[in-house]
Amino acid sequence: MKKASAPAPKLRTSRMSFHKPSGQFRVRLSGKDTYLGSDRTEAQARHKIAVAEWLGRSCQAPPPPPDDLRVLELATRYKAHCVEYYAAAPLNVERIKGFIQPLLDLCGTMPAMQFTPQLLKAVRTTMIDGRPADPETGKAGRRGWTRKFTNEAVRAIVRMFRWSASEGLLPIETYQRLATLEGLRKGFTLARESTTRQAITQEELDAVREYLPSPVMAALEIMFLSGARPSEILNLRPCDLDRSGPVWRVVLTEHKTAHLGKDRVLHFGPKAQRILRPFLLRADDAYLFSPAESYQETLDRRHEARVTPLSCGNVQGSNRAAKPKTVPGDHYHHAEFRRAVSRAVDRVNRDRKADNVERKAAGMTEVPMLRAFCPYEGRHACAVRIRDAASLDCAAAVLGHSRISMSEHYARINSELASAIMAKLG
Repeated sequence: MKKASAPAPKLRTSRMSFHKPSGQFRVRLSGKDTYLGSDRTEAQARHKIAVAEWLGRSCQAPPPPPDDLRVLELATRYKAHCVEYYAAAPLNVERIKGFIQPLLDLCGTMPAMQFTPQLLKAVRTTMIDGRPADPETGKAGRRGWTRKFTNEAVRAIVRMFRWSASEGLLPIETYQRLATLEGLRKGFTLARESTTRQAITQEELDAVREYLPSPVMAALEIMFLSGARPSEILNLRPCDLDRSGPVWRVVLTEHKTAHLGKDRVLHFGPKAQRILRPFLLRADDAYLFSPAESYQETLDRRHEARVTPLSCGNVQGSNRAAKPKTVPGDHYHHAEFRRAVSRAVDRVNRDRKADNVERKAAGMTEVPMLRAFCPYEGRHACAVRIRDAASLDCAAAVLGHSRISMSEHYARINSELASAIMAKLG
């Protein structure tokens, strides 16, 4: 017989008790006592207010006075707010934590009210210049952000102080001072410019095909054909696909612009359908592209390339750790997906470099190195193809853009068309 579930434990810290030495009622919240007075009726009313405020702060200790609030404590409270605010998009939380980290490294222990635009400029400089090398290991710092990324990080820091003013943690003057700092402009800063994303070509896809597991390669090709974002493709399941028509459709409920009230529908034509079909032979709620399948495919490739006879050495699968430190997940995250593609590009260039040594010795033409591309450039490639085959309006419809100007960012201006027109009219 199934036992009944135990009732949820009560919050003992929220109970009101009588403190004999002081003759007052009190309540302990987050390890701190709040005295409620000696009259029981008034104490009960104050007790309800104190508990409500405590729960409204996500059970955190009450904030210190503005003069005593440190930057580190402010950032901790802001991160807790972001976890709740971006519950449907946890990647935004990690991005904000990365933006705030340079501030904590330089000014984490100072009072938040004393943080000025001049100090924000100093934090911005550390974002641009990068971190010094570790004297013990000699490993160089990884910072050295681009102009656009630095401006985005500074805006995130200013938003944190704006939030603190709305929560009553700091006076609004602190935020207003920081908001006067202008962003870095192109040509007026030493910060490096970010490289412009290009469209992936079919030749580049074919070059990495044999270096990528089939789930990663399939996801990359689906992006190339459909113009979807990595997060939209990597989270797909068979139950999400509407296969009733000649073009398969996916109506996304969670996507980048869902908080703006916009709809997002993915469309998969015959080419994409041929790629997707082998990955539909699984449970309806299972993810299409699994790291576990990629890992198993890698092990099978290593076994096929085995040189040691099967009668010698380890039997396949006998040298696995009983409790491995890392276990492949059920679906890819965008960072893992990007790293897999980056490693494949590196392996292609490594093999081409070795091949070019032999070609140079034989007097043959060397093979050019493969461009380091990212998966997101598949979305750009789809936009360019649709613009050339149909129109920019069609590209906006496929990519899910409500403004044509955003599609122009992905498809770029057709310079060949401009040259043809000027050859006739110019």
